[in-house]
Amino acid sequence: ELRLRRVRELRPGQEIAVASPTNEAVDAGQVTFRHLLTHTSGLPAWNPFYRLESRAAALRAVLSSPFSCPTGTRVVYSDVGFILLGEAIARLTGRPLDAAVREMVLDPLGLSDTHYRPISEQQECRGAEAQRGGGETISPSPLLPRSPAPSSRIAPTELCAWRGHRLRGEVHDENGARLGGVAGHAGLFGRAADVAALGQMYLAGGAPLLRAGTVAEMTRLQAEDGPVRRGLGWQLWSPDPESSGHPFNERAYGHTGFTGTSLWVDPTRELVAVLLTNRVYYGRDPEGIRDFRLRLHSAVIDALI
Repeated sequence: ELRLRRVRELRPGQEIAVASPTNEAVDAGQVTFRHLLTHTSGLPAWNPFYRLESRAAALRAVLSSPFSCPTGTRVVYSDVGFILLGEAIARLTGRPLDAAVREMVLDPLGLSDTHYRPISEQQECRGAEAQRGGGETISPSPLLPRSPAPSSRIAPTELCAWRGHRLRGEVHDENGARLGGVAGHAGLFGRAADVAALGQMYLAGGAPLLRAGTVAEMTRLQAEDGPVRRGLGWQLWSPDPESSGHPFNERAYGHTGFTGTSLWVDPTRELVAVLLTNRVYYGRDPEGIRDFRLRLHSAVIDALI
């Protein structure tokens, strides 16, 4: 049975719903990789798995997640679906996700500065308290690692109320942290040159990782919901003038990250645009980064004319 879920915590304690209540049954066995990659599975966008006591408990909750809408009826960007994709890759390859990503993607492309968990020296969180939005005082989880001396090459992100310190070299996403810093939806660290190399690989037809036909399939329209257009994994150009990819050609595709990162590929212009910023340093208000991305991409296109 489907239930209305509160699915996206924009700020600690603030949640919104993305699906109307329905009693229609959903068969989870009918959900395919294509559904997950196009965000049409019907799974919720988000759930607070990090509030559970361990990685194992969080993963069990992901695997038993209820649906928020019938499969194939809506395009709803789902962290839950991408966590499942990461777990599927680990099980299919018989190795941890970070090892599989290293072997199959990063090493063949020579991306030596891209990895999960860049800080290897870990210690337990200290018992400091932090203020959650709304005035609620919380203590950081004692179960999560903390880096005592993160690399100066890694930009700090948000002051995390749950963990009780400003993050640096740790995955920003709380669910990603609860899953050990390695998950399908969040956790990769990298530099702009590495991200651009990934975009260039797609621009060049996929070699040495993918066939040209696979790239074409990934970047064609697979699902559409209003102005939201999805390929396989990729966000496609949108007619919405406020979309970050709108300044590019209509064949463009890309992806954004919650902390202020993005990659866009414009095949018509043979252009790869990478943006690595830190919009969460002072909080999670999304308006600033939306406007900044749009202005930056417009400036890039104007510079080419």
